[in-house]
Formats: sequence, C-alpha cells, structure tokens
Amino acid sequence: MSFISWQYPLFLAAVVALYWQLPARGKVWLILGASYLFYGVWDARFLALLLTSTAIDF
Repeated sequence: MSFISWQYPLFLAAVVALYWQLPARGKVWLILGASYLFYGVWDARFLALLLTSTAIDF
C-alpha cells in the first residue's frame, strides 16, 4: 500500500477510528497490527524484517 493510493485514506480512517475507541493496551496492539498490515500489503518480504525488529526490541 502506498501513501498516495486510494486505499490509504480508508485504512488510516479505520485505524484512527478504532484507535480512539480502544483502551491504552489495545491501542498498542492496534498500531502494531496496522503496521504489520501496512508493510505486508506493500511488500510481504518486509514482514520478516519487521517481526525480527519487534522481537528484538520488545
């Protein structure tokens, strides 16, 4: 998914709407999941890098 695609504003609106409805702990998981989805749609090869970085940093 690209920042200039027509899907991005819909994705962003859905994430923001869900973000404000969730408690603090849920917000963290939403952002993490949205990041995985965003990068995975763009290029699935980046998911391995993102998962590795998450595991090391967490």
